[in-house]
Amino acid sequence: MIYCVIFVMRGIFVMDFGGTLAIVNLAGLVIVGFMCWMSLGSMKQQMMGLMSRELAEVRRQMRNTLDKSNRQDDQIASNHEKIQRLEVNIASIQDELEAMSRKLAALLPPVLDEDAAESELVPPSEQRHL
Repeated sequence: MIYCVIFVMRGIFVMDFGGTLAIVNLAGLVIVGFMCWMSLGSMKQQMMGLMSRELAEVRRQMRNTLDKSNRQDDQIASNHEKIQRLEVNIASIQDELEAMSRKLAALLPPVLDEDAAESELVPPSEQRHL
């Protein structure tokens, strides 16, 4: 083992300065390339994590929006049903009031106004509104 180190060391010392400098530069480039490759990998992981979080937030917001929309649709349908029931109730009450007024008109004699003047009715075409 020691002989291998001595042989390599002797080869480096035998080599001229330009060759040694080229080997050192190549080793430096390999190290820098490896460091860049590793940093790109970690940067890729960070970006993927960030994108995953952002997409999760977008999905959550879309779910919330759809839930709110569904609740509003349900409320609108419920309000529409309530309005229809109220319209039916109003029509029923109007029918009952008309029936009661007919019964009352049949039971009560016509009321004459004693203070009213004895005059003929004026046709609508001749009436004047103030």
